[in-house]
Amino acid sequence: MALRAAFALLLATWAYPGGAVAQGASFDCAKARTLTEKLICTHPRLARLDGYLGKVYGDAHNAQPTPGRNPLYHEQIRWLKRRNVICQVSANFSRNEVMALERVACLARWTVVRIIVLAGRFRQATGQDHPIADALGNEWEKSRR
Repeated sequence: MALRAAFALLLATWAYPGGAVAQGASFDCAKARTLTEKLICTHPRLARLDGYLGKVYGDAHNAQPTPGRNPLYHEQIRWLKRRNVICQVSANFSRNEVMALERVACLARWTVVRIIVLAGRFRQATGQDHPIADALGNEWEKSRR
């Protein structure tokens, strides 16, 4: 299931439409401060993927026993910092389309992997697959027909 969901997410975010302000990010794009946040907000598919991440993170966090919530929060902060360093979104991302495509692909890959990890945490805590993982797996199955 996780592999199918990963392929569905990558397919959903690969193209770079550029320009339009996206709906669906896990944060308020009007308050985007970092270059990474701004890139996510200008790429609708990446914003949608970030929205999925926010939903799965919130559900995994809420499913943890109270003592387990704080470590998951700190793990998420470390992951965000590492993702931003690895994907290296720089000030000229909007002027160089090839660079923007590389950054979008990097952010998509990191986000897909994180969604899979968090869906696993949700499953450990609840004994159930996360609904987003199921839905994305179904999208992947449909795309193969």
